[in-house]
Amino acid sequence: MQALPPRQLAQTPRHGRESARAVVVLVVALLYGGAVRGQSSATEPDVTIGRDGEAYTVTARFDVPYPVSTVFDVLSDYEDIPRFMPDIKKSIVHERSDGRTLVEQEAVSRVLLFSKRVYLMLEVERTSDAMRFRDTSGRSFRRYDGSWQVSRQGARTVIDYRLAADPAFSVPQFLIRRLLEREAHETIDRLRAEMAARGIRKGTKAYQHALESRELVPFGEGVSVFLQGTTAVIRMFTTHVLILPLLLIR
Repeated sequence: MQALPPRQLAQTPRHGRESARAVVVLVVALLYGGAVRGQSSATEPDVTIGRDGEAYTVTARFDVPYPVSTVFDVLSDYEDIPRFMPDIKKSIVHERSDGRTLVEQEAVSRVLLFSKRVYLMLEVERTSDAMRFRDTSGRSFRRYDGSWQVSRQGARTVIDYRLAADPAFSVPQFLIRRLLEREAHETIDRLRAEMAARGIRKGTKAYQHALESRELVPFGEGVSVFLQGTTAVIRMFTTHVLILPLLLIR
């Protein structure tokens, strides 16, 4: 029997769906090793704790395999931050204008037996490649300001983080240093996980749209974005990588 041309196959509901399923399984199986290698090549966060006068400083750099738009979507999702940053207990947007946002936040900082609830009223300014923030309340910190600088380098997005914090409460120096370093690493891990989750959702939507429209032409684009998302979580969910695409096909 003569095989159907690709366009005809795409227009045949059953065959289009089955062929798409086969392609996903094949692509994931073939690229599984490469995806793991690509994720392991991601730079470990480079975190440094220092001093600037009375303030402690944090500088960090890390990269992700997602576009700049995804990075900014996560960094600026103030209302939903408590979901993927559980130490932030409250995050409320009070003002939002062109390039400027006023956000009230309450968070709990913990290290060893030390625990402190802190309050911030952040004024955030957004440009095309950066977000700069500073606390305007002065309740928990005499100084609290920093930035997220984002740049595209090849196939990856590099993120530079800077923070200067001078606590208004008493805390031993060795604890504040440990606290700032731990929170920097945890923040980066959670941001990476959230960006990965959004990459998976974006790829899934594009893929499902291709199936519903019975067009395999945009299918490759959906798989590409999908794989970008799964790459970041492959190390934690290796046993589900080959199963996940099948679960997403209905």
